[in-house]
Amino acid sequence: MSTPEPDPVTAAEQEREPDFADEHSRPTFADEQAEEDHTTPDESTPADSGGMDPG
Repeated sequence: MSTPEPDPVTAAEQEREPDFADEHSRPTFADEQAEEDHTTPDESTPADSGGMDPG
């Protein structure tokens, strides 16, 4: 499956508009830690069973 080409108006608008809040200009926090031996766990990952029954 191929990616469709954007229409000319959308393509021109994407070229004109800057990246909102520079959201794609830096790696994420997780990406910055990817090569380190000791990484900080992501706060969205529960430390235990996350409320699920262990059984």
